[in-house]
Amino acid sequence: MRLGRTRLMFGVLAGFASASAPALDFTLGLGPVFECRSQGLALRAASLALLEPTAVLRIREYGSRDYDPQAGDNLGVGVGYADLTAPAGHYCVGAFYRNDYVGQASKDALDALVANRAGRPFDVGRTYDLEVESRWLESAGLKVSRAFGFEPGPGWSLQFGLTASLLKALSLRDEALHGVATATSGDYAVGTARFTRSISDYPRKDFNPYVGKADPDGYGFAADVGAVLQSPSGWVTEFTVMDAYSRLEWEDVPQSVERVDNQTIRYDANLNREAFVQGVDRRVNLSRPIEPRYRLSQTVPLNPTFTLVVSDDYVYETHFPGIAVRRQGASTVAELGYDAQTRAVSVDWRWGWLSVSVTSNDLDFGDATVLGAGLQFASHW
Repeated sequence: MRLGRTRLMFGVLAGFASASAPALDFTLGLGPVFECRSQGLALRAASLALLEPTAVLRIREYGSRDYDPQAGDNLGVGVGYADLTAPAGHYCVGAFYRNDYVGQASKDALDALVANRAGRPFDVGRTYDLEVESRWLESAGLKVSRAFGFEPGPGWSLQFGLTASLLKALSLRDEALHGVATATSGDYAVGTARFTRSISDYPRKDFNPYVGKADPDGYGFAADVGAVLQSPSGWVTEFTVMDAYSRLEWEDVPQSVERVDNQTIRYDANLNREAFVQGVDRRVNLSRPIEPRYRLSQTVPLNPTFTLVVSDDYVYETHFPGIAVRRQGASTVAELGYDAQTRAVSVDWRWGWLSVSVTSNDLDFGDATVLGAGLQFASHW
């Protein structure tokens, strides 16, 4: 086992958003109520990535440049979606491709990984609590949505939507490290750890050939729900839960479980060859959910031209409150949003059949720990 191989992994995500996306919108504007609003063919693609300890685009250089982890657990989230949708009677049908990533790591683990990988010395005498969990799911499939309209009172409008998706799993990378290590010098740390990796395309050279060639395959489902309430004065309340209930069932996935006891870890990412390492390679069946993403927003019209939007996204036990101002022109809509949690700014522009959005918390995208983009083309039948 090499400590340096355990890392926060970020997939490159692609997807698309049909509704406006002020601040950090981890639902990507894909609530069921918003499906097929153009009443025509729509092609969408959008992505949003957050990586707390370092820049998103420099994850492969992790620890070599900017490195600023949080004191507690550090979060990495990536969501991406691409789809093609069209109305079919009272329904909206579509095909999609998606990526979902989440990673959590303790500051101790990140510090140890940086020392291990970037050649920085350990803190002598420090005990590192090694806690890292990382999961990346790639899938594609078909979906169907339906929205229902109600009038709860004079001038009021309530819409409720549901999307059901059938998923074909394409790839999986699930990693977890749990253990403790104490630095005995700037170059060495001693402790115990358990490292589990489940990878659908596990490299053959790293896997026990006597276990046999695996043939991983997986299918699953997901359900999204959403509601939009509009008052007579134009106030709009939106609530969306993406992947409110979901499950991916994998079969025959290569899995490696390694246990290390009283080992010496070199900072160059290689264990001392005399370390006591026990491990087993096997093929397993796995059941994995896609964690729900929640969004609540309130839209308040200020005048015929400007609208205020206040929102909160709740993802992996973290709140992302935001605020945005929207300007309605004769044929365009422009929106500027701000996320208080990450200090990210989002810009959204819509003109007729075209929508473009960009999100970042740094003008230099290479230094951004939050990065997102969206694009949409929609026709009207």
